[in-house]
Amino acid sequence: MGDDDFKTEESSAGIHFFPPLYTQRYVLALNTLEEHNIQSVVDFGCSECGFLKLLPTAACVRKAALVDIDRSLLLTRRKHIHPQLHHYIQRRLNPLHVFLFCGSAEHMDKRIQGYEAATLIEVIEHLHPDTLARVTENVFGHLKPRLCFVTTPNSEFNVLFKNPDPSQFRHWDHKFEWTRSEFSSWCEYVGCRFNYNVKYTGVGEMTSDPESARLGPCSQGAVFTLRLPTARPSSSGDVAVHQPSQARDACVEYQECYELIEEAEYPYVKTKVSKEEKLDMEVSFCLRELIRGEDRDIAYGEKLPISVERLAGYRSVTALADLEGVRKSLERQLYALTPDRNHVLIGAQDSSSEEDLQGGESDEEKEKSSPANSQSLDAEDSLNLGDKNTHTPAEEEENWDDAS
Repeated sequence: MGDDDFKTEESSAGIHFFPPLYTQRYVLALNTLEEHNIQSVVDFGCSECGFLKLLPTAACVRKAALVDIDRSLLLTRRKHIHPQLHHYIQRRLNPLHVFLFCGSAEHMDKRIQGYEAATLIEVIEHLHPDTLARVTENVFGHLKPRLCFVTTPNSEFNVLFKNPDPSQFRHWDHKFEWTRSEFSSWCEYVGCRFNYNVKYTGVGEMTSDPESARLGPCSQGAVFTLRLPTARPSSSGDVAVHQPSQARDACVEYQECYELIEEAEYPYVKTKVSKEEKLDMEVSFCLRELIRGEDRDIAYGEKLPISVERLAGYRSVTALADLEGVRKSLERQLYALTPDRNHVLIGAQDSSSEEDLQGGESDEEKEKSSPANSQSLDAEDSLNLGDKNTHTPAEEEENWDDAS
């Protein structure tokens, strides 16, 4: 979905949530993964990869596959799946390998076979009934994760939005919006057919207004857990593989039907920072300093040229590489260079400092935030989730000097 689509829905909504509804959904999904000690997860319909901003804070997750059918959108987000500077400063306790795939949730790719969990966050309402049936069959029947987290709009809540027509969908691309009863019927069908237990949840409840509280949460959700037992490796450091799915599909030979757009590995406590990684971090940091020095905003669509020679002139950069090495570092980080490779072209997205959780998704969500309708999670909690599952040992500083 494009930026204009989100702005249209945002302007039509008269209710505001704090923290924003998308943050509440991501936090709920993250907490669910942690509660069940999930090590590998597929995020179907990942769109702008918003969930990945929180996902590295879950120490248990070691593999994440982000899947979406919009290839052009994924190409614009490929740089954003890589670890940022703060991921090196506050390292994870465990490794994390992230894959960005272009593909449909209707199809099973052998590279995600055996993943323990799947998430469909505000996805199913964008599917026609026949497509939803195929996605349901693939996710619950072929992938068959031991846990699946699903959210979708609660249509009963729509009367609280300032729309002339209360039956109007929240977004032009929605094919349906279900009541709690309709969502429950679908969930019970899935649970019965594919052998899952279902637990209902949601975010965005109007607890301050008893009359509105009866409408239920703005975004309703369900946590599906497989009734069959699972097996985990006892002592190996390998990522857990979901055995029931493998046993069921032992005779099925899946193909690699997704296109791999990008992949990234996140630093963790035991890793040493290579000279190449040091250079990339210094180049990224110094580039941001140069951008800030321009002292002006960059309009969307505009490209601001920054001299690569100026960037290479920073003492910390010069100590690590020559001019050509800086160019290669920029290309490695997917920055665009001019044809003569003497300038790096900075767009509006590149000009912002590291994306923060609360501001980074404003173009992806329609529901705004307001303290009047806050839930138990406060803004500080939503922005500081990284503190509990990261580690910054003093001895790690030596990695900067020892790495070659």
